[in-house]
Amino acid sequence: MTPPVAVPLAADQRLSRPEYPNDIVWELSAAGQPPALSLHTTFGLRAHWMRLFPRFVTPGAAVQDPQAFAAPARLTFLSPGFVRLAFAPLPSVDAVLEIRVPTSQILAGRFTFKNPSVLPQRFTLEWCAVLSPLPGGQSMAFLPLQLSPALQGRSANLAPVCFLAGGAAASQGPYPGLALSVDLPPGVERSFTWALAALADPQASFEAARAAADSPWEAETARAELLHAAQTVSIRTGSPDWDAALALSQHIAPALFLPASAHLPHPSAVLSRRPDQGHSLRGDGSDYDHQWNGQPSLDSAYLAALLGPGGVDLARGLLLNFLAVQQEDGFIDWKPGLAGQRSRHLAQPLLSVLALELHRQQPDLPWLEPLYPQLRRFFLRWFAPDRDRDQDGWPEWDHPLQTGLEDSPLYDRWNPHAQGVPPARLECPSLAAMLYREGQSLGQIAALLGRTEDQAALQPRLNTLRQAVESTWDSKARTYRYRDALTHTTRPVRLLFTFQGSGLHRLRKSFKQPTRLHLHLYTPQEITQPVLLILEGEGEDGPLSEEISAVQFTWNQGHARWTSEKAYKKLHTLAVKNISPQTTGRLEAPDTSQDDLSLLLPLWAGIPSPRRARELVETTLIPRYLQPFGLALAPPDRCPPAPSRACGVSPLWNALIVDGLLQYGYFDLAAEILTRLMNGIAAALRAGGTFREIYPAAPGQPCLGEMNPLRGLPPIHLFLRLAGVHQFVKNGVIVHGFNRFFTPVTVKYHQTLISCQPRETEVRFATGESIIIQDPGSHRVQLDEEPQSPNLEERRNLP
Repeated sequence: MTPPVAVPLAADQRLSRPEYPNDIVWELSAAGQPPALSLHTTFGLRAHWMRLFPRFVTPGAAVQDPQAFAAPARLTFLSPGFVRLAFAPLPSVDAVLEIRVPTSQILAGRFTFKNPSVLPQRFTLEWCAVLSPLPGGQSMAFLPLQLSPALQGRSANLAPVCFLAGGAAASQGPYPGLALSVDLPPGVERSFTWALAALADPQASFEAARAAADSPWEAETARAELLHAAQTVSIRTGSPDWDAALALSQHIAPALFLPASAHLPHPSAVLSRRPDQGHSLRGDGSDYDHQWNGQPSLDSAYLAALLGPGGVDLARGLLLNFLAVQQEDGFIDWKPGLAGQRSRHLAQPLLSVLALELHRQQPDLPWLEPLYPQLRRFFLRWFAPDRDRDQDGWPEWDHPLQTGLEDSPLYDRWNPHAQGVPPARLECPSLAAMLYREGQSLGQIAALLGRTEDQAALQPRLNTLRQAVESTWDSKARTYRYRDALTHTTRPVRLLFTFQGSGLHRLRKSFKQPTRLHLHLYTPQEITQPVLLILEGEGEDGPLSEEISAVQFTWNQGHARWTSEKAYKKLHTLAVKNISPQTTGRLEAPDTSQDDLSLLLPLWAGIPSPRRARELVETTLIPRYLQPFGLALAPPDRCPPAPSRACGVSPLWNALIVDGLLQYGYFDLAAEILTRLMNGIAAALRAGGTFREIYPAAPGQPCLGEMNPLRGLPPIHLFLRLAGVHQFVKNGVIVHGFNRFFTPVTVKYHQTLISCQPRETEVRFATGESIIIQDPGSHRVQLDEEPQSPNLEERRNLP
């Protein structure tokens, strides 16, 4: 992997204790101005920007642009808080730059230069530090502090100080910097350390930087290397772009974790960790935005899968954090945060799914047993009257964010072309599918623990959920449908009435079936108006009326939306008050026939029969959702006008559907989808240097959403399964099937090397012994402790 891929660097909570309210994140890349191999941050928006970069000066020239290096920079080691690059800045000068983040406020590094030639080499290393401070701050300037010169600046409440060991002098170049003369006789190697600390007090910053530069470098980097070897899966695919994406994903995923707090007993994760994040104005993190105020269970389950075999303990902590905030009635918050943040919505029903998966990766019934009562209470909490409002066994979401697909054109509140129907007014197949799989997982946990009565008691609820989802099947369109939570009907949009300005309108509308109403207002001033509307009509049980004030609308840039709580058989009058004459309105029956990718989630839950699954896949998924770069969140013919996030591709949602396809035996199709997704991710990395939350569905479309977010990381766990690597076990691996990708894949974990071919898999151990598997079934291959030889211990069917 080589820059311009932007590599985030931050304190690794596995090796240090990052500070949640005061965490400085850096980014390494070759982008920016001036062109340089640079480290960049904004100190969490406490500066416009700060850049650190090297210049290599000889009597004839000065080199800083990586394009002008004698040999390009390439990453040879990558972990959240430590990276190593190799390059040749000048002919006959080989260089290694190591960078580590020991704490949230300190960045440290080491240059190692070697002369491989037979002639002496001499040059000047300039370590430049350029700060663009906020108003009232000071740019970096050279300060001859005692016997240790340094660079110092100030921005907001920080006084960053940069130190270069070895007796540096002020740089004579165009940028503030520290300069060292480097003499390299033939074959000689020399190293120089540097550090930057950004604390409130300049003297404290100087002392911290000097101490970091003087720390035992080899011991600190050895810890990072050992941890990396223990927890990282090396994957080689034959595609450098794919290899870079899979390696960078394993770099970013563990970097999202921050230490436990008084509010959560285990390390928790943020949803992205970037240079413009990590500073809390309140000082405790309670003011953080949605990327840093907790993680939903859907995102937690995805992160747990990305962590791989070395991250089971971290993944368990995610689950235990949810259970730690459970209330007596079983309620678990959707998004508990490290500063005590709470959303007051119920968590997505995926906790038993996560618990069972973690047990499969590392069987431990004593760990699982005390969790079971809490998981059971949480599952049953979803069927309480405040969640299943009509008590039909199919609960409703409360908020679009709960769905995990807030970009659906049906309930997206921000896109002016979307409907913005509250999910509480709908019964969504996605929720029923999650509850069904959650209940299945809970039942399997009960069986493992010998609680067969509990397992049997769950079955009626699961049957109800399955039947409810199946009742929404549209045999003509070959897909599942949303349905109205009150009327249990699905219908296309129907325009009922338009109006302009205030007035009393006599409608005299009648409906064959009770109909919920959806109202749009369009204000040219793009401001909230003190509107008051009164609807009068009749329902199945007699007269109905609703009074709608401005606070009941969802307002966004001059567009307001409201959906009725009641369903009307007749609509008599609409009174409109307190709006400007230029404001227009539209009354309609909402379009519950809207399509999006969540309607395919019953595949992931295992709800449809094989025949119905085939119909769903072959007549809906492939022709309508499958695009050049993966499965789109909504079919192109049902997307709002671009740019819309619903038109794009989400790795998280693609992973859910691919998981479902694997359960039904669609291995080649799953590999095709993942291949397209990886190509889209690789194209985005080449173009922009970062992962993105939403990737284009086809070439020429834009990436959208956050940079380097959790949801934008490639699903490495599914990639391994489709390569034939099902699960890593102690001293070995479980392989299942063969490699489904277009090129051989080589996987290494610990000292086990797996070569995955289309028709065979070879497992090779550090002892040099190996076994070749040519049977496409499931095999557990382990190295016996006595004697050391590979053993086909068991063969079994796996999903």
